[in-house]
Amino acid sequence: MRRHWNAKLTVEQVVELRRLHYDLGLCKRCAAKVVGVPRQTAYDAIVFQTWRHVEDSATVAS
Repeated sequence: MRRHWNAKLTVEQVVELRRLHYDLGLCKRCAAKVVGVPRQTAYDAIVFQTWRHVEDSATVAS
């Protein structure tokens, strides 16, 4: 799947951010730092403010 021309994240990064936060218990700020994206961008993806269409096993099981 191609990403939108203005998207700051990829699907893989969104899945990784959510895995780091929900599975490993990293705070949102730390997960953002690990992936290398701005804090607010990571926060929005983690709490499904953006990237709602991306589901992964970590968030579906929770």
